[in-house]
Amino acid sequence: MNSGYSWSIEGSANRTLTGLTKRRRRLVERGIEALALHPFKQSIHSELSLEGLRLEIAECAGFFVTYHVDHAARNVRIVEIHTIQ
Repeated sequence: MNSGYSWSIEGSANRTLTGLTKRRRRLVERGIEALALHPFKQSIHSELSLEGLRLEIAECAGFFVTYHVDHAARNVRIVEIHTIQ
């Protein structure tokens, strides 16, 4: 039984992910799956969006991933993916 959350990717995050090589995309997806399995894990940064949603930032395979955890829907929504410089 999987007690983790489902995950989804939005807009520009999806474009970034699909633009990666297959290998890098798989690494990032594994990192996102780990976030979904442990949605209560401490992120490296947290802030409120303009809509009042708590956005978390985590490092996944050389990228910063910005996400929102919807505990009611049991979903981790990826909103941005940026390369770590």
